[in-house]
Amino acid sequence: MNYLPILGAALIFIIIVSVDLFVCGFGYGASKIHVPFRKVLVINIIGTVMIGIGLFAGYFLSSVLNESIATWLAFGVLFGLGLYKVAEWFFVKRKTPAKEIRPISWRETIILAVALSLDGLAIGIATTVDNWGLVFIITVLSLSLITDIVFFTLGQRLGKRAIKNIKLDLAWISGVLLMGLAIVGLFI
Repeated sequence: MNYLPILGAALIFIIIVSVDLFVCGFGYGASKIHVPFRKVLVINIIGTVMIGIGLFAGYFLSSVLNESIATWLAFGVLFGLGLYKVAEWFFVKRKTPAKEIRPISWRETIILAVALSLDGLAIGIATTVDNWGLVFIITVLSLSLITDIVFFTLGQRLGKRAIKNIKLDLAWISGVLLMGLAIVGLFI
């Protein structure tokens, strides 16, 4: 069996799913919200589990499940979280100085992990994994454990650097990026 096409398809799948993590990490970095490694790891594990559920569900139930329900659910959660972040910035901005770096809470970590993983679930379900089989699923899950951490951490670091010399309060940017991600997810 030639595993090169399976590896190529798995890499494309992982990049599509991990771009969301990069964008989100950039938004959090630009908003001066610190996401420690252990919380990035939790986001990664939840995301990988959800991708796995989606892939196995697509593998076993591809003819029964409706992709549009998962897509709209992912949209609702991501857009809602984005609105929450913008509203939080709007109502709390006077209490928190713009230069203050705050850590992400565990509650926000879990909500973010689930929101970011819903599109992986939807993409996993929508992918025609019956053509690739279990080798594809195992390859995707193995790569996901590495790439999710790399993409989120890289995005967060670039976001921090992008606003290092800017004197504006950009805490709202993660909310706007999450809403944009939700809208883009409707067209993918």
